[in-house]
Amino acid sequence: MTRDSLLNEDWASVVTQLGGAAQLESSARQTKAFVRQRRIPDAVALLRLMLAYCLGERGLRSTAAWAASVGLANLSSVALFYRLRQCGDWFTVLVERLLAAAAPKASRGRLIRIIDATTVPQAGPAARKNSELWRIHSAFDLPYERFGHFELTDQQEGETFDRIPVVKGEIRIADRAYLQPDRISAVLEAGADVLIRAGWKNARWLDAKGYPLDLIAELRAGNARGLIDRPIWIKRKAGAPLAMRLIAVKKSADAAAASRRKARRDAQDENRTISKETLEAADWVILVTSLAPDEFTVEDVLALYRLRWRIELGFKRLKSLIGLKTPPGTDPRSAKPYLLAHLLIILLLEPLVREFEDSPTGRRPPDDTWRLACLAATHCVLATSNHSTTNHPPPPSQQTGTGPAPLRATSKTTISIDARIILTPMGKTGRWPRPWPACRKESRRQSPQVWPKLPAFPARWLYGLYEVSPGTGFLAPVCA
Repeated sequence: MTRDSLLNEDWASVVTQLGGAAQLESSARQTKAFVRQRRIPDAVALLRLMLAYCLGERGLRSTAAWAASVGLANLSSVALFYRLRQCGDWFTVLVERLLAAAAPKASRGRLIRIIDATTVPQAGPAARKNSELWRIHSAFDLPYERFGHFELTDQQEGETFDRIPVVKGEIRIADRAYLQPDRISAVLEAGADVLIRAGWKNARWLDAKGYPLDLIAELRAGNARGLIDRPIWIKRKAGAPLAMRLIAVKKSADAAAASRRKARRDAQDENRTISKETLEAADWVILVTSLAPDEFTVEDVLALYRLRWRIELGFKRLKSLIGLKTPPGTDPRSAKPYLLAHLLIILLLEPLVREFEDSPTGRRPPDDTWRLACLAATHCVLATSNHSTTNHPPPPSQQTGTGPAPLRATSKTTISIDARIILTPMGKTGRWPRPWPACRKESRRQSPQVWPKLPAFPARWLYGLYEVSPGTGFLAPVCA
């Protein structure tokens, strides 16, 4: 088995995750992304070509030249752009298929679904002038630790609490932008529970008799105890008031001071005078929920809301590691598939990252694991048989003898490094993309020889793709 066969096997596994070549062909033809065989032989080649452009740093001309050089397709940059514009509906189908395949199954535990949205700016001077955005509405599912829903819109579509379909029995968590009583009522009627952060004046609070409730007075009354847990009602535009449970917990002195500073700074930036009530409310964490007090104590509710930061980490990975950014060009028909390609790749990587982190030797920090997986996925798409420029050592299954041979000299006066050294657990490692100590030539004797226990995906995907310069000892990619 050679490096080329390893790469082909990895790409075949990606195709299998997406339903196989036949299903890709069928869905591409149904959505008009692939109509006839002219310059591109099949839908699998079209997918690889689109991912190479969207995930790589090449422009249209460079991607077209790369595709011709590796024998993938022979087409101009203009033809590539036209193909890209036709792939929006197809990528939507692929994303929906991956989401449906990973949909949570019925279990004794309850699904925790975190709702939020992230944005990327649209390209072009007119879009910048009008602050036009692409908005990605998302749901992050726990304990599965993966995105469970995506919906791509422009800035005219706001963040709504009931946009994402409800899974019966779920606990839906959101920040204060989603305190929308009528939409919360729709989610409750569908069989879910909710937990939402609230501001002191972004809802019309009512007491049990339907009279307006002064929330600031309630906070002042609970100031000595530092805790409020009571029923409350929220007035709706249509229908009966929404019965909820109010939980307010006073912050620590340092956290309260930081919140007041932020509130003053925001008021100064918006050129308005901050009110005394706003400064008082800044000392509290205010939550509303439908969770019953006999099943979920105040501590349980607070612990649940602390999980909301997990979706922020998901957005961070999507932008800083997967590379989601402003799509090139101002045409929405090309911008949509560009964004969907990044959503597609994070859905493909999530199960692989979990496999590595759950392994006995997968002790690397989560962000480093994600960086490895993202880099490996990009090379899986871009590397083909014609990229082979160096005689690399055989993979673990083909090596003979008792001792490992991770390093060997090559005709290019560099040292080929087996990727198993990169993945071996070590002490402190540098932050990516700085060279890791594990990649230094002098570190090879200190690396524990535990690679047979590692999961297959990172070692296979990264195997033979890098060289170490004898001058610096740093890692460098073989494939450009």
